[in-house]
Amino acid sequence: MLTYSKGQKISLNLTLINNDGLPESNANISYKIYNSTNSLELSGNNIPFNEQLGSYIDVIDSENDWPSQEEGIYYILWEIKNVVEDYPEKVAEELYINDYNNKLDRILGLVHENMIIDNPIYDQYDNLKSARLRIYDDADNVGTENGIIGEYEIYAETNNVGKFSHWLQRRL
Repeated sequence: MLTYSKGQKISLNLTLINNDGLPESNANISYKIYNSTNSLELSGNNIPFNEQLGSYIDVIDSENDWPSQEEGIYYILWEIKNVVEDYPEKVAEELYINDYNNKLDRILGLVHENMIIDNPIYDQYDNLKSARLRIYDDADNVGTENGIIGEYEIYAETNNVGKFSHWLQRRL
């Protein structure tokens, strides 16, 4: 199974070895990537053979080629044509896209790493009634408009001096 982080460039590689031990270099290779509901996400045709690596290689720029990419398990269906050897016409493999980098950054922010609470509003008892919490990707960005990973609304319903009945924090 191929594993990549969401938004990362994806390098697809198919190697065909002939009976003589040399790579097959004259095939016509294409692929289709399907999601878990068998809907086509992306396809590639006439994948070039890389002499140096002895493989058919295509690089997917997720930002431009696959902007709708989501976290999940996909499968790649390779189609193999124009070969001398007896290769299968189709070969499948799994592709797993995770979003761990974003989740890890959010977790670090929510445990008070690189965060700021601002825009406070207080009630008549000087209790915090609402505020904004922002988490950042880097300490140098804290308090700026750069590198914001997540933004949350904090809201507290107060009922007396120094007391609240509930606290709400939700992602905006």
